[in-house]
Amino acid sequence: FTGRTHQIRVHMRHIAHPVVGDPVYGVRAKRKNGARRNLGLSRQFLHSWFVAFDHPHTMQRIELRDSLSNDLHEVLSSLEDRSMGRTPAGEEICCSL
Repeated sequence: FTGRTHQIRVHMRHIAHPVVGDPVYGVRAKRKNGARRNLGLSRQFLHSWFVAFDHPHTMQRIELRDSLSNDLHEVLSSLEDRSMGRTPAGEEICCSL
């Protein structure tokens, strides 16, 4: 609705790191090696694990968290043997998922 997802997708493509599974700015599945590069996903690999905002009427702080979906978790697990490991920031975030 806000266009922020689109903005993330455009910026990631611009720095040569398109979002996995992105049908517009990513590697199209029909292109050579496209399905393999999309890691078997039929959707974008985007996940918002934490959102916080102040309620506009009550001014109460609202914080929402969500765990990683099974399909995205499976993709990460499949890449584990090729991973060089997580950064300290990644370690902090991933334990929350």
